[in-house]
Formats: sequence, C-alpha cells, structure tokens
Amino acid sequence: MGLTPAETRARTRLLMRRAVLSRAGQDRSEDPEAELTRIEAALRRIEEGRYGICDVCGQAIGAQVLLAHPDSPVCSACGRDDPPPAA
Repeated sequence: MGLTPAETRARTRLLMRRAVLSRAGQDRSEDPEAELTRIEAALRRIEEGRYGICDVCGQAIGAQVLLAHPDSPVCSACGRDDPPPAA
C-alpha cells in the first residue's frame, strides 16, 4: 500500500478514533456519526492517495493542521470560514 510515514500515522490515529467512537456512548457534545463520517472520508483519501491535499484549492494541507485534525479535508486558508471541529 505505499503510504508515507505521515499517512501511516494519520491512518493509525483515524482507525483508533473510529474504534473508540464505535464503542462510545451518546454522552458526547459532538454527534459520533458525523465524526465517524469524517474519519471514513479521511481514510478514503489516504487509500486514494489524496490525503493531505485540500479538497477546495488543491494545495497541501499543512502538517500542523493534519496533526491537530487528521480528518481535515481542507487547508488552513480554505478552512477559515468553516474550521474543523476539535478532536
């Protein structure tokens, strides 16, 4: 599967988060289904080789954004209007 080290780390974090959410109760402030949907989309981007590329402008998503929000589909410039939710 030829993933970069950063993609491998992100994939691992996303898979772990998905597993936690799958077992989580409903006592969270955010809808677990919405978070799972974002995680699945990020995992799909990894598999398709599009992870870390902004869905809006096509530029690279900065490492700081991906470390804080590994499920983010947009760069910090494009995400200013709609920042990703906190993990």
